[in-house]
Amino acid sequence: MLENFLSKLGASTKVTVGVSISPNVGLEMIEIDRLTGTVSKYAHEPLEYNHSSREINDYTQFEESLASLFNELHIPTKSNIILSIPNVHFGMINLPILLTDEAITNAIISEVEQSYIFKRQEPVVSWTEIYSNIDTENRALAYTAIQKTALEKITAACNNIGCTLIGVENSYASLLKALHFADLAKEQMGDHVTWNLMVIGQNSYSIISMLGKKMMEYYEEPLALKSFVNDEIYNAITTSAQLTLIELPANHLFVVSETDLVSAEVLSMKVIVESAVHFLECNKFVQNELLPVNLNILPNLALQISPEAIGAGIYPFSDFPLKLNMVQDKDASAASLDDLSGYMTVNIGNLEIELTPAFIKRIALILGGIIIIPIVILNLLLSKVISPKEQVKLDGISTKMDTLTKEVSKYSDAGKGNTFDLKTAVDKILMQNKTKLTYYEALGISIPNKLWITYYMLNDAGKIDLKGKSNDVESIYTFYKNLKQLVNNSDVKLYKLEIASESIDDVIADVSESSKVYAFEVTNMSEEELNPKPVDTTPKADGSQPVQEEKKSPFQLGKPLFGPKTDSTEPIPPSGGSTEKLPSNLQKIEKF
Repeated sequence: MLENFLSKLGASTKVTVGVSISPNVGLEMIEIDRLTGTVSKYAHEPLEYNHSSREINDYTQFEESLASLFNELHIPTKSNIILSIPNVHFGMINLPILLTDEAITNAIISEVEQSYIFKRQEPVVSWTEIYSNIDTENRALAYTAIQKTALEKITAACNNIGCTLIGVENSYASLLKALHFADLAKEQMGDHVTWNLMVIGQNSYSIISMLGKKMMEYYEEPLALKSFVNDEIYNAITTSAQLTLIELPANHLFVVSETDLVSAEVLSMKVIVESAVHFLECNKFVQNELLPVNLNILPNLALQISPEAIGAGIYPFSDFPLKLNMVQDKDASAASLDDLSGYMTVNIGNLEIELTPAFIKRIALILGGIIIIPIVILNLLLSKVISPKEQVKLDGISTKMDTLTKEVSKYSDAGKGNTFDLKTAVDKILMQNKTKLTYYEALGISIPNKLWITYYMLNDAGKIDLKGKSNDVESIYTFYKNLKQLVNNSDVKLYKLEIASESIDDVIADVSESSKVYAFEVTNMSEEELNPKPVDTTPKADGSQPVQEEKKSPFQLGKPLFGPKTDSTEPIPPSGGSTEKLPSNLQKIEKF
């Protein structure tokens, strides 16, 4: 809404979205509404990642998948992105307070080069101060590193698409941001609370010792998880981590599993510690979504959203203290200047606003009107009570106001003079007719076997409203996705998805999946178009009745418009009756 309002005023806006490379999911793209704290857009594409070299396996595939996500979510490619990558190298170091930033960077690079990954590759590092001790004149720093060639290839892929890479962050930092934003570790992140975060990866596990939101220690242990069978893997992890956890006493242990080989819940029951144990599944064992999502995002897709993707999506407005950005500030500034043509920008949440001359002029006109109008009103009021001498002064002020008003009118008249364009009008009519035919043709092609359409309406503006029923949610998703693919630039959305039943007792009784019928509605109409206000039938003062416009009836027949044929006169679902929405406490009886 804010983006549309600003664009009407002439401002150029740029969205910032989160992108995450998640080994279990692939390449994720997410957009989070800061005000509501919900996921407004989300999708993912397959992407191969090499866990041995800790690098993207194919950068061409990365570029193609990234472009596909922009297209699927209808997000302009000219956007800013924050990229969260799996941990390449992470650690903590203590250095003297007196060292300059350049000296600290050189010291960290020397430490990083001891790792096998950077024996032959040049690293790019990022660091942040955790705490300092004046008595010892030392300060603790958290740092992370990535291969310079990998960062260059990622940046080149983004430039080819047209997006701007403004941040590359370590997955641990993104994970902590997500736990904080979603209140998943609210108790652990309280003041003076000690806790250990244990993250199980594909070929290692890590333990981060925390004091509230402050990182205190870090430990990583390589472990070939695929070499173990059944419960051997849990015994290997608990045996290896037992001594480390004893050396890091804490009030809580929070276990996060990001591999399908290990269940965080099972591991939390096997690990032996004196502290309270909590767990979070980020794999095939996940049961609950991390954040509420928009209705356009199906439940099975919402369960696949990783905490790292959420951390990348909230990066622009997150207040979590641990931020590690491996895109150098000077590079990000240069890219921003080249992309914005030298105009000043301001950031509101995840929206970047470019202050163009047209935008500034319109704002100046609005502010001028706000200032001048009250003065004119005050002038009219005072003219009735002031003396002749004061009237002379007031006339002088009025003359100056007239001059200013004429100057303002020059800007307001600059946008006038629009004329009727015949070609534009004809093209618009042809496009509307083509849209109508395209939607109707697409319906006949994209109907799955277990789905039927009961209501179809297409108005003069080319907007569509479809209602139907299905025996399973997968058929609804297949129909919805096919419809968007078959119609170019389709902006339809899944407006409603609910269980069709006569009563709530039927829903509870019919536990069999085959006996359930799901009602859905797909549309690109607004709330006002779907639910218009009732026509006023009150007689006029002269006794005549108000003129009512003739409404066009939608296609709504006794039998299904599209889909499987039935012998009944109406497409009645197995449970019968009308469509009712379950109360909130019963809506999650069945997971789709």
